[in-house]
Amino acid sequence: MRRVSPHCMMRSATALRLLRPAARGALRSAGARSHAMLSTEAVQRISAVGILADVGFGCTKLGVGTACASPALVADGAHSLADVLVGAVSYGAYAAARAPPDEEHPYGHGKFEAGGSLVVGGALVATGAAAAANAATMATAAPDVMTLPAMTACAGVAALSIAGKEWLYRATLRAGERGRSDAIVANAHHHRSDAYASIAALGGIVGTYVLGVPWLDPLAAAGVAAVVAHQGVHICRDAVDQLLDASFDPARVEQLRDAVSETLGPEYVVERLRARKAGPGIVADLVLSVPAGLSASAAHQVGEHGAVALRRAASEAGVAVADVQVHLDPSDRQERDTCLAALPSTLEKRVTSRALRHPRVRGVAHCVVRYDNTKVLAKVDVILPDAMTLRAAHGVAGALRRSILRGVPELHEVDVDCELDERRARTSRRGVGRGRHTSCM
Repeated sequence: MRRVSPHCMMRSATALRLLRPAARGALRSAGARSHAMLSTEAVQRISAVGILADVGFGCTKLGVGTACASPALVADGAHSLADVLVGAVSYGAYAAARAPPDEEHPYGHGKFEAGGSLVVGGALVATGAAAAANAATMATAAPDVMTLPAMTACAGVAALSIAGKEWLYRATLRAGERGRSDAIVANAHHHRSDAYASIAALGGIVGTYVLGVPWLDPLAAAGVAAVVAHQGVHICRDAVDQLLDASFDPARVEQLRDAVSETLGPEYVVERLRARKAGPGIVADLVLSVPAGLSASAAHQVGEHGAVALRRAASEAGVAVADVQVHLDPSDRQERDTCLAALPSTLEKRVTSRALRHPRVRGVAHCVVRYDNTKVLAKVDVILPDAMTLRAAHGVAGALRRSILRGVPELHEVDVDCELDERRARTSRRGVGRGRHTSCM
């Protein structure tokens, strides 16, 4: 039997530990892709089933309702046929909203969801108005009381529609929530409103036969119209809010903010978190407050950690994040007193040019401008001759400070550091290192 050395086993264990995070990431990515594919397939399947069912229910209701003189069933049939258009528009909006960003649409196509929902809502309102008009026409005609065969046929069709539409509502809602699609969810509620309409129609049909009151059927039709129109107005309102970039659910935004704050700790404050719906997900604006002296690269890392924490918390809450914009503010920033001087690069060039005018300055090693509350500060490192005494270097630094403050009036303070000319210092003073160093504030 082949024996494996302990060192080999240790190396294998180490390699496995190193591979585990990457493997977990790959598994998560593969799982996300698989979930997206399954969601898309479920939406496609239920959308096709819903369209076929609406065609069948609509034609049956219109035919039986017209033959039996039932305005409630006719109105319900018109509602079902309107669902055919609604189902097609809903799926079209779902597919269009998931198209990747392109040059003309760099922020993606998420608004197609809201547009599709708006069309769905408008179709419902129009269907409700048409059903109400038909009910009024039938009521003024004063139809005769239904016969038993007519009542049985109309009630049977209505009962079948109730069962079918309730099943479609549950299946479509489940697919829409898995696919995070407002348009598909709106279509699911459309199916539920159709079930309610069928219940009203069934009540009117049975009531007309049992009580012998002809106007109960048109009254039920008017009730159907009211339910359909109300559902359409609700869907339109939500769609308009999304098109106008209305804020995402404030309670859920606060939960996301708490999660980011907990991840970053007390050193970095979440000043503001805003979010709005964008198709299947949300777009978030995250403003963090970081220490004023933090380097740009360190502040960028803080922003990355904040964005990752936001995405993770949103994913755990079942919310997809399409994009996160992170803005970093220094912790001592005062909005009302912020001074918009020249750009830092422009000021640094002017400070460097001013320093190089001094006859004893051989070069500028480094220059940086920073903003401290309402003050603009500069730090410049100048290179002086290696033979210069400490007293002379201190005098040069003081003269440079005064010259720079006169030549660059936007600055409030200047820190001048003086260094030896390293090229000559290395040849004539090998054991000295960088030599003398002085500064003047």
